[in-house]
Amino acid sequence: MRYRDLPAVHFTPNAYANLPVPDEATVGTISISPSGKATWTAHRSDRPSLIFAEDGTVIPLHPSEKIGISFPLVQQFRDGRWLVIEARTDPVTPNAFVFDADFRLLRAFYLGDGIQAVLVGQNNRIWVGYFDEGIFGAFNPQPPKGHMSYRYGPSGLLRCDDNGKIEFSYNTQHPSKPIGDIGALTLDETGTAWFCPDTDFLASVSGDHVDYALPKAPVAMAEAISVSRDYIAFFGGYQKSSMVAVMHRASQRLRLVQLHRPDGDTLSPIRIATRGTRAIAVADNRLFRLDQQVLLDALGPWTGANTSDVESAVQYLNEEESYSPYYVIYRGSTAKKSPGKPRPPENQPRKDEDTGQQEP
Repeated sequence: MRYRDLPAVHFTPNAYANLPVPDEATVGTISISPSGKATWTAHRSDRPSLIFAEDGTVIPLHPSEKIGISFPLVQQFRDGRWLVIEARTDPVTPNAFVFDADFRLLRAFYLGDGIQAVLVGQNNRIWVGYFDEGIFGAFNPQPPKGHMSYRYGPSGLLRCDDNGKIEFSYNTQHPSKPIGDIGALTLDETGTAWFCPDTDFLASVSGDHVDYALPKAPVAMAEAISVSRDYIAFFGGYQKSSMVAVMHRASQRLRLVQLHRPDGDTLSPIRIATRGTRAIAVADNRLFRLDQQVLLDALGPWTGANTSDVESAVQYLNEEESYSPYYVIYRGSTAKKSPGKPRPPENQPRKDEDTGQQEP
């Protein structure tokens, strides 16, 4: 079946926990640590953020009397230590903090500006993915050429030890397919890192080896991915925030799950955290489990009549990007409109109920 005509299975997940978000605060980030514990943050514009763990722990955010972390990303090591990273920093100020289990500061080091995602592996290695401002530089003036900060954000994706020593730098070691922004980053159950950058390919990293699993993923700008031996689930994406695409790895056949609220409206998570086959979504200040088994149970049996393939999904995405009533062509300071590519009658857009709007 063409992806354009592939129906989505409507699924209403059950919320398993409420988020204790303080008044006038919004959910910042959510992550899953190696132990499986979910941790999330709440952000207020006028004060440092708060961190909460799934077991009810509330973590103070004052590494020193002079530092308050505003945009933290949090992971807990298996031995109980905590890693808290400030997403934004200048070219020299340390922004990674390692605490003991009682949240006493052990050390701090620099990991670069513009951090999008952080994951700690089973071996205490730290994976860091950056967004475009970290990769291309947000500060004016930028640091001089050769400055230490260029070893971090411009790498796009790096792996370091728990002292901050870099062991793998993607853009440095694999410049032929550079990363401009990490959209989705996860670790599978073997410790292999998987990622979808803004260029929408799907790749994995084991040691220093990179395997490009898909030249283009079936979801544009995926927000999160979960990975098992047999399936990969793609969450979110541009204007499809309530849709989950589940791909069978061996056949590259594809099915869609659309998330709904009990009242029938679409459910669009504002944050999604994954690790291995696990996935936890935040919506309406509640936590929802969207593990692969949950999604597969909702989908039921796979047949040729209810699946499409990755190639058809990519074709759909490319076609939709090409349709436009007009193009704007710039010659110097002059802009001229040129007729765009019309939509063929047989290629109408998908009719899923998703509005494409994420919750604020």
